[in-house]
Amino acid sequence: MKVNIEGDEYALLYSIIKAGNHKRIKNILVQFHDFIPNHKELKKEIEVELLKTHDKVFSYEFIWEHWKLRE
Repeated sequence: MKVNIEGDEYALLYSIIKAGNHKRIKNILVQFHDFIPNHKELKKEIEVELLKTHDKVFSYEFIWEHWKLRE
């Protein structure tokens, strides 16, 4: 899944995680944007949840991050 939706990535990923659907996504490539209020806190909340099921392959903060589902 590739996500670059100009700030709406926070709501999208939160929704996917809340529904438990992130456990079905093998690769997540996401660009987080830093012009959203509370972006650091929102990003941290998403990272905490993704770290339960995925490994962070790489991170160029606020450019691109790649998360891979653990097998």
